[in-house]
This record gives sequence, C-alpha cells and structure tokens, in this order.
Amino acid sequence: MSVTIRNGKGGNPRSIIINAVNEPGDFERRIVILDNDKGKQEMKQARDEAKMSGVEILENSPCLEATLLATLRPKQDFSTKESAWCKREFESNYMDKKKRTGLEEYNEVFSKQILDHQKNTIPELKTLINLMQGIK
Repeated sequence: MSVTIRNGKGGNPRSIIINAVNEPGDFERRIVILDNDKGKQEMKQARDEAKMSGVEILENSPCLEATLLATLRPKQDFSTKESAWCKREFESNYMDKKKRTGLEEYNEVFSKQILDHQKNTIPELKTLINLMQGIK
C-alpha cells in the first residue's frame, strides 16, 4: 500500500471533506485530518458529509499543533489550549510557519525514537502513524 499526502485547500471542515472527495485519483481510502476547534454544528456537518462520502476523519483537539506539542512535551496537556496559542507555540519553538509544508522539516523535529515512544500515549499520533504505515 502506498500513501499519498495532499495539502488541503483550507476552508470550513465540510468543504475540506468535499475537496477530499473531489481530489482526482483512484484511492483505496480517503482520510482527512481536521482540527476540531470549530463549532459543534460545523463539525457535525463535516462528520455527516464524511460519513455519506466514505471519507475517514482524524480529529485533533483542538488542532494538529496541540498533538504535535503533546508529542514533544509529554508532561503537558494542550487539549484545553486555544488553537491560535498552539500554532504560535509550535511555530516559535519548533518549526517556522514558512517551513510547515516541507515534510522533511518534520524529520528534524520528530525523531523515530520520539514518535515510537509517544505513539502509545497519544491516540491521534498512533492513528496518524498507522495511516502513514498503511495499517488500518
């Protein structure tokens, strides 16, 4: 199994699901990573759209940066922080915003040792690693 990663086009959660559905390609699975810091109704619409379209969602609370920070700082809880704070904290301490789309940059910050150690304590991280490895 091979994994193809596409950068999203942004927008609201439902439109991100729709964009994933409309992405050209014969994919066995379509999986979207979403921040769940949006309103309840907005997230419900995205979940409903995903279910109808057969798209799987990996949600981060409140955002991907919170999961990344929790991976690097295991003794801290970031799930109650604001998304904007998590983004600033991650970008000012670990990876400049301009480098965020370069996958090779993540190799420098997240060693295999860190990921292997943390994946059993952070469910979102374990799911993400399993997805990258083609494990359902």
